[in-house]
Amino acid sequence: MKWGLVVVLVMWAPLTMVWSQQPVRIGLFEGNLPTSVELTALSGAFEWVDAQGKVIHEMGIKSALSLANGRLNLVEGERDYVHLRPTLPQSRVQLRAPGKYPTVHTGRLHFLVESGGIRCVLEAELEAYLQGVLSAEAGKGHHPEYYRAQAVVSRTYTIQAMGRHRMQGFDVCDAVHCQAYHGIGTVNDTLRQAVESTAGTLLVDRQGRPITAAFHSNCGGQTQGAENVWQRPVEYLVGVADTFCLAMPHAQWTKSVPSEAWRSWLDERRAGSSERTTFLPNERFDALPDSGARIRAIEARSAFGLQSSYFVAVDDGREVRFMGQGFGHGVGLCQEGAMQRALRGATYDRILHHYYTGVRLTSLEALGLFQRD
Repeated sequence: MKWGLVVVLVMWAPLTMVWSQQPVRIGLFEGNLPTSVELTALSGAFEWVDAQGKVIHEMGIKSALSLANGRLNLVEGERDYVHLRPTLPQSRVQLRAPGKYPTVHTGRLHFLVESGGIRCVLEAELEAYLQGVLSAEAGKGHHPEYYRAQAVVSRTYTIQAMGRHRMQGFDVCDAVHCQAYHGIGTVNDTLRQAVESTAGTLLVDRQGRPITAAFHSNCGGQTQGAENVWQRPVEYLVGVADTFCLAMPHAQWTKSVPSEAWRSWLDERRAGSSERTTFLPNERFDALPDSGARIRAIEARSAFGLQSSYFVAVDDGREVRFMGQGFGHGVGLCQEGAMQRALRGATYDRILHHYYTGVRLTSLEALGLFQRD
């Protein structure tokens, strides 16, 4: 990484700065940086700018960047850093990398060399970014009240997570480590209206701080407290019942693994062998019950690629059959439960208050974090 150039990207003002003037910087292609990218202007106009702020040239309909001698190869020479700046409102550009689906963005795109690849950082307005997050995290075809709830959750999550990737030169990434973001190419009017109708709205705790707005696909009928996953209790992330998700696609799952692999894994954690390899809990649990040692359920989920840590395990001596409920870590908002609640008439605020305990809705303006132009 070129540290001198990263400084340009990470010089941030405090959160008390006017948020309409403070965009979010999103690291694209997280975990798999490309060695070349192609860009296509879909609307508006763009220009290429160097590290000193000098315009290199106006972009035509198409442009491309590739690595050459460890530097970015663009028309008129090689550079360590360039960015693509829109010159007209609502300009949109398509970004394509080898082996990846093309994505559409609005805002500035920064490019620099990092670890043998091209680091791409999108600089976009918060609300425009959230439209893309909803498209990636929630999909299409759901009730508007669910989308409003998800918009508030994703906005809160973004504000609380700002700067998570600061040392890499951006705030949040485009992967599930932060929130999935695949551009704005598939954003429709329903998603756009959900973001616009809740603009600036977020969730805060009893002290007025933006919460860690955790969410997951399906809780299997019961969410769980944060301490079961991250080993630290959080007052607003406690387990709540949620039967609304039980008829949804991700409510039930099964998986089988060889008994030998399961028993070996258990023995390593119990510092010795044991005959107990079948576990039949009747409720969501933190650790495998009566296992002879505190073996956390999320460890089993990670080790065997299970959809959730909410399961029973039946060992017949040949294979272990896991039968589980839910999809994801099970903390915070259950997306499929929230979808069903919205269909049955729940407003977005009622949905949020079911999954997050003791929180309240407020605005970025009220917190001094945002001011609408």
